Amino acid sequence: MTRLAPSAAPPTSLRIWADATRIFAELPTKPGLGPCIMSFPRSGDGLSKVLALIYGQTESAGSPQSSYSPPKHLVGTPLQHATAESILRKRGIVK
Repeated sequence: MTRLAPSAAPPTSLRIWADATRIFAELPTKPGLGPCIMSFPRSGDGLSKVLALIYGQTESAGSPQSSYSPPKHLVGTPLQHATAESILRKRGIVK
């Protein structure tokens, strides 16, 4: 039996949506990683930056940057850290 694809868009496509003040673009990421969502002002300039992403001109639109920074002081016991790391490895989040 033939199954329908969830979308006709290729896996490397961007998803774009807007609210009253911002335009959002979700960039494709590697499987198992969280989404990379960028936001731009809902204006001509913001739309230009989104179009630059679509056309692959990320240098003019700004490269996605991770907002994660490791904590300065770890919370929890070494056993809790090892358990958490084990769970993350099993789920493929940490290698």
